[in-house]
Amino acid sequence: MLLSPADVPWLPLAADASRASSIEEVGGRIGLVPRDRESVGGVGCSVRPYEPDDAAALADVMWRSVRSAALADYSVEQTEAWLPVRRSPEAMHRWADDGRSVFVATLGEYGVVGYTDLEADGHIDHLYCVPEAVGSGTAAALYDALERRAHELGLGQLHVEASESAKRFFEKRGFIVNERRDWELRDVPIHNYAMSKVIQVRHQAPHAPGQNGSGENPGTSRRRREPDQCRGCIGNVPRLPSEDERGRLRP
Repeated sequence: MLLSPADVPWLPLAADASRASSIEEVGGRIGLVPRDRESVGGVGCSVRPYEPDDAAALADVMWRSVRSAALADYSVEQTEAWLPVRRSPEAMHRWADDGRSVFVATLGEYGVVGYTDLEADGHIDHLYCVPEAVGSGTAAALYDALERRAHELGLGQLHVEASESAKRFFEKRGFIVNERRDWELRDVPIHNYAMSKVIQVRHQAPHAPGQNGSGENPGTSRRRREPDQCRGCIGNVPRLPSEDERGRLRP
């Protein structure tokens, strides 16, 4: 995150589109295509690297995801503590241009409908989609791009601090929950889940996906940090601040 308790990644949408069967039901307003369409992630979107002109759109996606979509799992008070004000395009660009890998999902004339990032240590900070993209596969397409990048970088593990909806999304992609984290953000109780996934095991014989040969997920012994269908954008609740960060944030 940018500021431990102040910034967040993405979150789940406010409506459950798991049983929706048409674009009118889940995405008519932004023209999402039917799920059986042959395209990236099962939707008519394209995923590409971030460009500076995307900054304002990313700020809008993040705002709508947290302040609207997240209401499926969090209260109004919690979402306001999560993201009190809309981030400026300048702040978004500084975040996206600090060396991390950022991927953007676009849909024709509708422009940016989602985005995600990957930090050099395998941490996923943001993964947001507009509410209209619920259940469309946009988040899945973004995640696929992110994991391909992780392999290119030779990373062995991914980790994230996930919201309730994001937890469901990541579990479907092989992540495990290392711990639930509860704390107060701007005097409002909130929680997230520290999750991780081993994506590459070096110097070992291959085993079944997600297994280390003993029937256990290798991620359970790693360091702790924090659609098919999901209820909205995916979102990471701000991570729990470290002791040093708590000191810097005190009045």
